[in-house]
Amino acid sequence: MSGTVKDIVSKEELDNLRHSGAPLVLHFWASWCDASKQMDQVFSHLATDFPRAHFFRVEAEEHPEISEAYSVALVPYFVFFKDGKTVDTHEGADPSSLANKVGRVAGSSTPASLGLAAGPTILETVKENAKASGQDRAQPVSTADALKNRLEKLTLLCYS
Repeated sequence: MSGTVKDIVSKEELDNLRHSGAPLVLHFWASWCDASKQMDQVFSHLATDFPRAHFFRVEAEEHPEISEAYSVALVPYFVFFKDGKTVDTHEGADPSSLANKVGRVAGSSTPASLGLAAGPTILETVKENAKASGQDRAQPVSTADALKNRLEKLTLLCYS
């Protein structure tokens, strides 16, 4: 499982994984959030760089029962588990802080290849792109009204 990022499909699956005791990093994301997409790139590299930890994603709006269980109010949001317990969280699009927290949970302050395979270029590029687009801050998980407004705007753009 190391080196890959898998999607969680149920709360039961997550509970089983969490109770395995292995270091686990969970990324809550949303398809409409640019910062989530940017952090997905970083998350994939970290999965390769820290093979002792297991990396999973949860689409926050598709799995509200999981999001609520971990008090997810914005994305991107990360939850870190060790020995079956939540040991840390991270919100927002800060690749360096995320890498440091993953290192602590994975039991290594030096990743397998961070800065070599992934290179500082990946982390810095994602960070710069996020700042340039104004997406370097976490975004709240949408409410029904906010989602409806976004869909209406997209519909207008498509048919304009």
